[in-house]
Amino acid sequence: MSKSPKFTNSSDANRSEHFNRRNAIKAFSLASLATLSAGTLPAFSTESAPKKIVYSVFATIAEMKLDTSLKEGAFVRVLGYHKSGDGGGAEYMITGAAAADQSGTISLLTGLHATLINVSSVNYTMFGTVGDGQNDDGVQIKAAHNYANKMNLPIVNTHGEFWIKETTGIEILTSVQWGHTIFHIDEKFNTRTVNRFLVLPREQLVTLEFDATAKARLLAQIRPGATIIPEFVPYKNYLIAGGIMVRNGMEISESNTVPDSKGDTRLGNDILNYYKAKGIKLRSAFISMLNSHHELESSNN
Repeated sequence: MSKSPKFTNSSDANRSEHFNRRNAIKAFSLASLATLSAGTLPAFSTESAPKKIVYSVFATIAEMKLDTSLKEGAFVRVLGYHKSGDGGGAEYMITGAAAADQSGTISLLTGLHATLINVSSVNYTMFGTVGDGQNDDGVQIKAAHNYANKMNLPIVNTHGEFWIKETTGIEILTSVQWGHTIFHIDEKFNTRTVNRFLVLPREQLVTLEFDATAKARLLAQIRPGATIIPEFVPYKNYLIAGGIMVRNGMEISESNTVPDSKGDTRLGNDILNYYKAKGIKLRSAFISMLNSHHELESSNN
C-alpha cells in the first residue's frame, strides 16, 4: 500500500523556521556567555569615578582642637570660632608639620595643624576676635591682615566692635571693607612714633631725591592755590602729604631730599623753614605730626 504524501501548510513551516532560528540564537547566546565567563569579560575601572570629599563638622574651633581622631589629609568645617554662627565659620585641611609662616593655621592637641582652605575673603572673627572690651582684639586683627596679605585676599568685616590695646603695626596691603565696624583704641598705649595701622603698598618703595636747585624751585611752588608743580608730573596719581608719598590712599615712602651743604636735611625741616620764612605760624599739632615722620632739627621742635 502506498502512503499518501504528507503536506505542511505555510503557517506550520513558518512556525518551524521561527523555532529553529530562536534555538540557534539561544545556543549562540549560551556559547557567548560561556566564552565571556572564561575570562574575556571587559575590565570596568572605577578610577574615573568622582570621589566624595567628606568633611568633619564642628560647632567651634575648640571642639575641633579636642578631636584626636582627625588624621592628616582630613577636611574640616567649623560653624563658628567661639560659638556656632558667630561669623567665624571656615573650612580647614588637616596637615602635618606647620609651615614657617603659620598665619591661617591652628595647632591641634595631636600635634597636627588645621590650615584654612577655600577662602575668598577674610573677617576678624575667623581669627578669634572676642570684642568684649577686655581682650586685645588687635592681636587677632593683626593675624587676619597677615593672612590676607600673604594670600592677597580682601578684608571684608562690615560690622562688630573691637578693642585694640597694646597691638601696633597692623599692616594692610589688600583692600578693606570695614562698613559699620567700630574700633576702640586704648590711647594709653599710643606713642608718637608707632602707628596702630600701616597702609602699605605691594609695589617697591620709591624715594624722591632732588638736588639743591630743584629742591629750592620745588619749595617755591608749594603755596596756596598751586595746582601744577612740574617736578611732580612724573608722579601723577600720587599724593605728597607731610613728607609721605601716597598713591591711591596707600603709603609709598618717606620722601627725603639729597644732602646739601648743611648735611642730611629732611623734607620736614624744609617745610617748616619755608613757612617760617613766609611768616606763617604753624600749630603745634602739625609740628608734632611732622616730627613723628621726620627727624626734625632741634630748632624746629
